[in-house]
Amino acid sequence: MKDLKLYESIPSLENNFAVKFREYENDSALIPHWHEHIEMMLLCDGECDFHVDGRSYSARPGDLIVVNSAQIHSFTVKGRIRFYSLLLFPSFFDDVSDKEIKISGIVRDDERVREYFDEMHREYTADKKMSDMMLKGCAYRLVAYLGRKYSVEHKEQSPDSQKLKRLYSLLEYISNNYSERISTKDLAAYCFVSEEHLCRFFKKTVGKTVSEYVNQYRVEKAAVLLSNTDDTVGDVGASVGFEDINYFSRIFKRIKGLTPSEYRRIAAQKQDK
Repeated sequence: MKDLKLYESIPSLENNFAVKFREYENDSALIPHWHEHIEMMLLCDGECDFHVDGRSYSARPGDLIVVNSAQIHSFTVKGRIRFYSLLLFPSFFDDVSDKEIKISGIVRDDERVREYFDEMHREYTADKKMSDMMLKGCAYRLVAYLGRKYSVEHKEQSPDSQKLKRLYSLLEYISNNYSERISTKDLAAYCFVSEEHLCRFFKKTVGKTVSEYVNQYRVEKAAVLLSNTDDTVGDVGASVGFEDINYFSRIFKRIKGLTPSEYRRIAAQKQDK
């Protein structure tokens, strides 16, 4: 069963090819996580709210979201979204001089960016001879264009490293203890800070209150269990940290737009197709 982790390890390279392009549709939130590779997402349809290292963006079709290496990021969707995803692995920059490039977190409706992504999508779907070389060449041109027009200073793009380390530690603690009772008092003691400081810091860097984040994390865990087990709704809620089934159902519907039972039924219908 797929687990939700803060750190997303780099997937294995296919033939040591440092570029991965995909097209996705999604109607679920993405829990905050980080990885070493650079990720670019061009939103094609729908809208979402994206959060990257303490900055929040509302993205609409045509916008490019850029996640630089080691940045904690997440998003919440408004209905269903469709987007192109471009992953650039660290080895992508082995043969170039500008290895530490940092791109602005969002690029709004740039027609040239859209043309690059459309070209990569054509090569990705065509499966022609030399398509991988065309894809990589286009990725280099895209990054060069973004680097010249939308690069930012490292200090402007990333929060203080010590603050990020604290955030990594907090999110790891939640991922390891989400099935137990978690309070801001516990988290503050874990980080050796006051509750007031913790709540202010968490809201600023994650874009959610501690309670909102913990509830979302638990709901995403519950969604996996509802789709892959026959456990009762009450048992699923209890296993992810909700002590009251009515509260679990209410929070689940607030986040997913469906009751747990409705979500399970729709998930089963999709699996049967």
